[in-house]
Amino acid sequence: MRADRELVVIYMKAAMESMDNPDDRAAGLLALCSVAETFGGLGAVAAEAGISRESLYRTLSSKGIPS
Repeated sequence: MRADRELVVIYMKAAMESMDNPDDRAAGLLALCSVAETFGGLGAVAAEAGISRESLYRTLSSKGIPS
């Protein structure tokens, strides 16, 4: 995936819709991983969002998303 922010927004919106379906959550998780890797990993995503990496991990794990 290339680092095109407009494409990422479209991609993530579609992927997040799939997370509403318990049988299709894997697509959303794969999208999140792909986007994080594209932008330097979860640490870089957290820094861009202005939160600590640990806070991001806690937030994701509290939503039932495996680390």
